[in-house]
Amino acid sequence: MKDKYYTPTKEEFYIGFEYEFSYGNDFKKYIYDGRQVLTSESYYDDHGCEYDAVEDDLKYMRVKYLDRSDIEDLGFNDKHYDGIQPRDTYFKIKTNDDVYQITVYWNMLRDDRENLVRIYKGKLHNYPYTEIFRGDIKNKSELKILLKQLNIK
Repeated sequence: MKDKYYTPTKEEFYIGFEYEFSYGNDFKKYIYDGRQVLTSESYYDDHGCEYDAVEDDLKYMRVKYLDRSDIEDLGFNDKHYDGIQPRDTYFKIKTNDDVYQITVYWNMLRDDRENLVRIYKGKLHNYPYTEIFRGDIKNKSELKILLKQLNIK
């Protein structure tokens, strides 16, 4: 894949959104908590040139595209109960034998980024699982919200 980060838009920010801010060559991780100002007006520099403060700050920010480590951090793994699974598929098996499956459709070697994610729900040893979500998920923050909406804990 060409790049594992992208520059966020101000519309993406909500409480809990994870991003990184550049300090020279170093990036520091942040979680947006509402205190960071993203709605500021434009300002003028010492030479009278007008700048949009938000757009100016965004060019120093980046967000990591959703990847394997993010999905695993949210409690999924790539090991199915019988050890056989398709590539890029992750599972969460609950104590009541509910199974949640996340299948991602992206190719890390391609320059253009696909963000298609499918989520299925079923019972252990009872195929096929039912698809409960299909759509684009760009980052861990978006997946975290979706899992909460789908009541997957």
